[in-house]
Amino acid sequence: PDIMFMLNTNLHRCFEQYWESADLVMEVISPDDPEQDTVKKKAEYAQAGIKEYWIINPINETIVVLTLEGGSQQYRGAAVYTNKDKVKSVLLEGFSVDADQVFSA
Repeated sequence: PDIMFMLNTNLHRCFEQYWESADLVMEVISPDDPEQDTVKKKAEYAQAGIKEYWIINPINETIVVLTLEGGSQQYRGAAVYTNKDKVKSVLLEGFSVDADQVFSA
C-alpha cells in the first residue's frame, strides 16, 4: 500500500522486516493499471483482514472509504468523497483529511 496504519493495540503484529497486517491502508490508483488497486488489492486486503481501505483516485478526484463487514472478508462502501469533502475514517474516530489538500499535493 501507499500508506499503512496500525493501531497501538495491534503493534505485536509489526516486525522489523514486515507487518502481518495493517488496520488501515490507503492506495493511490495507478493510471496504468487501476484494476490492480480497485479489484486485486481490494480482495487481498479483505482476505488479510484489513479493517479499512481507502482508494484514492487522482483522475476523478474521489476517495472511496471501504470497511470490512463484521467478521467477513468483504468490504462495503462506507462513503465516496470528492475534492471538496472532509474524508473521515470509520476506524479512527476523529481522523479526517480535506480531500482538496490530498489532490492538490
